[in-house]
Formats: sequence, C-alpha cells, structure tokens
Amino acid sequence: MLPIHKKYALIHGFFLGILLCILTVICYFFYPDMLFNSTYHSTIFVVIFLMFPVLMLFINYNNSFTYKEYFSIVFLVLSVASLLYSCFTFLLYNNLANNIVGVYGLLPSAFFDFNNNYNNQYFLHSFSIKSQLNSYVFWLIPCVLYSALISLLKQIIK
Repeated sequence: MLPIHKKYALIHGFFLGILLCILTVICYFFYPDMLFNSTYHSTIFVVIFLMFPVLMLFINYNNSFTYKEYFSIVFLVLSVASLLYSCFTFLLYNNLANNIVGVYGLLPSAFFDFNNNYNNQYFLHSFSIKSQLNSYVFWLIPCVLYSALISLLKQIIK
C-alpha cells in the first residue's frame, strides 16, 4: 500500500470515527432514550458506518486502482474508525458516566456464584477494556467481508 493511500485511509478513518463519536454524544446528552431504548441510534450508526466507505471511494477516487488497493483502503478506514469508537465507548461509559449503565440497565452480564445457589449475584458491565478489545476484534470480521464486497463492487463497476 502506498503511503499516500495509507494517509488517505487514516484521515478518513479518523473522520468516520469522530463522526460516529459525535453521533453517540448527541444521542447520549440530548436523546438518551433514543440511545438506550430504541433502535434509531443503532440504525443511524450502521448506515453511516456502511455508507461512508462507499461514498468515499465512489466520490473521491479514480478507477485505476486494483482490488487489493481498494480493499486495503476500505479496511483501514473501517478498522481505524472502529478502534477510535471502541476507545471512545470505553472512556464514555467507564470514566465520564460510569453510573449510566446502572441507570439504564444497559446490557448487564449477570454473573452468578453457582456454589451459593444463586443467592450471591452481582453484575458486570460490558464496557471493560477487555470487553471493548474483544468487541473490536470481532467487529473486524464483518469489516473484512464488507471491505471485500465494496472492493469487488468497485472493480465490477469500473
């Protein structure tokens, strides 16, 4: 991958990550019910996340690149945006608003002590650093597939 393509992908990946973070902050501070109790935030998030690379390639780039170059650019954009958003999610729910998980009951994972007949139970929230890294790694799998699909589409249209 040429350095100019890396720079282009990194800049657009940071831009997409910041855009997704801004979307979450807007929903978090102004419409918390939309963030936690409905599918609007998730739908808008996925639409932006999936449409951004398509628009980026079809508007800004010419048709002289290979499949490998398109794939590398799209995957780097998606992986940088995902990493930035995972770090943002970790900071938001652990440092800035660590009580929001309990207030809204956002996906608690119940951990039961099976030796104590379910009497001693406590909840672990799913925003630990380990959980966020695990989420990031498993989010990269669909990013690879989506990058391959977009690159193939761009090659077919060319």
